[in-house]
Amino acid sequence: MTFPALISHIKNALPSTPLRRLVTSLLMRLPPTSPSPSTAAAVNLILLNIPSTGSCVLSSTHIVLTKRPLSLHSHAGQICLPGGKFDAADTMQTGNTLGLPAVHGRFVHTALRETAEELGSPAILNWDDLQILGLTAPVPSITKVPVYTLVTATSLPTTTRDNVIAALSSTANSDEVQQVGLLSLQDLLTSLGRTKTMASHASSRRKGKSSGMSLGKCIKSTVMRAVGRVVTTPSFKTELGECWGLTGYILYGFGVKILKPYAKGMPRKEI
Repeated sequence: MTFPALISHIKNALPSTPLRRLVTSLLMRLPPTSPSPSTAAAVNLILLNIPSTGSCVLSSTHIVLTKRPLSLHSHAGQICLPGGKFDAADTMQTGNTLGLPAVHGRFVHTALRETAEELGSPAILNWDDLQILGLTAPVPSITKVPVYTLVTATSLPTTTRDNVIAALSSTANSDEVQQVGLLSLQDLLTSLGRTKTMASHASSRRKGKSSGMSLGKCIKSTVMRAVGRVVTTPSFKTELGECWGLTGYILYGFGVKILKPYAKGMPRKEI
């Protein structure tokens, strides 16, 4: 299987498998109408194919992750996808290439703009070269902010994993990004099923506990206890630390809805 074949599969899968179907019922339901852009956000799930990192397309394709500085007021120290809140200046022009309604097309611009603001202009990669594969339906954060996920991809055939991380780190905005890391699709699939439980109260905070509980129990825990601010979410081991929370849900949805069906169709020796 090749990177172009993987890209074709993702493009075909995205319109029929919005990640919202996996997550919406876990925390709260979104209103039936489209959310107001001013109250929504978008993240960019960037797929980088680096052939030197593996013989299989799943091991040589990586998702770009960032770690937020501890000095930030919200989500300090957390590992996430590049992205942020909608800005009134975000236009719908880029989104129209996907045939999206205008209100959704503006979130394509949001995700791309935020990516450039957080990661700068690395010499190794031009953000304009990213191939836009699709935009998922919004996933609600625990603060009820609808978050869209833009999925983009490109290939870097003449470099190494370390060079990519170094290049992205050298131009990253230190006010928003402490570290940059990569998570291979193979490692994402391997980590499906891991969870993390977090307790966060107004008066105190304690570290979460990772476990191997089934997703069913994870979902039940989230539904039953989210109001009390004790939440269990999918969790992924990365070089930056443990990735959980909303980003964990997005990665889990991408892994289960899109990557697993693709991996099942691959010859066993290629996985």
